[in-house]
Amino acid sequence: PPIASKYQVRVGTNYRLKGGTLYDVAEINQHPRYNPRIDDYDFGIMRLSKPLIYGKRVQPIRLPNSYDIVRDGALLMASGYGRTKNPRDSYTRLHAVLLRKINFSKCLEAFEHKQYIVTPSMFCAGSKNNKRDSCKGKNETGGDSGGPIVKGKLQVGIISWGYKCAIRGYPGVYALIVSARDWIKKKMFVLLFYTAFVVRLFEAYSFNSTYDGGKIVKGFLIDIEDVPYQVEIEFEERHICGGSIISRQYILTAAHCLTLSLVIF
Repeated sequence: PPIASKYQVRVGTNYRLKGGTLYDVAEINQHPRYNPRIDDYDFGIMRLSKPLIYGKRVQPIRLPNSYDIVRDGALLMASGYGRTKNPRDSYTRLHAVLLRKINFSKCLEAFEHKQYIVTPSMFCAGSKNNKRDSCKGKNETGGDSGGPIVKGKLQVGIISWGYKCAIRGYPGVYALIVSARDWIKKKMFVLLFYTAFVVRLFEAYSFNSTYDGGKIVKGFLIDIEDVPYQVEIEFEERHICGGSIISRQYILTAAHCLTLSLVIF
């Protein structure tokens, strides 16, 4: 992975690359089973150099337990700072989109003839005719990548990948947090062992200077106070991904956001 010190995390802001508070990153970790070819186990953790200060605009999101089952058809919300598909929209502003969880078998069928692999560490979500989406397509960069998808006050997934953006018949694919929750907890406790901080546990794509970002399609503006767990991840002062606050010192994002090929020019 790239050098952790080149990353920064911005919290508590409605805007991309401005406002809120910037925190330096001390350490980054990808899931040991992460497969960049198919984005399997697309989970990453960032440890901040100092603890966050909580407030109305900065709060952790709860992670699911094994018994927190998200049923097919459940209403979910994804959020991020990526570009929208509508060029008239402000792509610097925080957006969100409402989606429905899609049956796993139907998710497999959707990508089968494209030879994309959907594994048990993933799930699909979309809308009727897939007119709404949060996007980070295969072989594309993604400004919404790594951001949260939630059910109420529970983060159930991470924006991971998809086929292009809001294409009929192709839902968005998300990393399923339940499949990696034990690793997340263990990693946080192991990292805490080597720090002096006590925290509360709440529970390869090219990139260049013309980076276009991902796209939220048919979404809406949202205030950071409604999603205070949302963060922006920057690399050398450039927006690359989203993420979520899971404790005072830990950020959850996608493993591919911590991949060298994503952040090099």
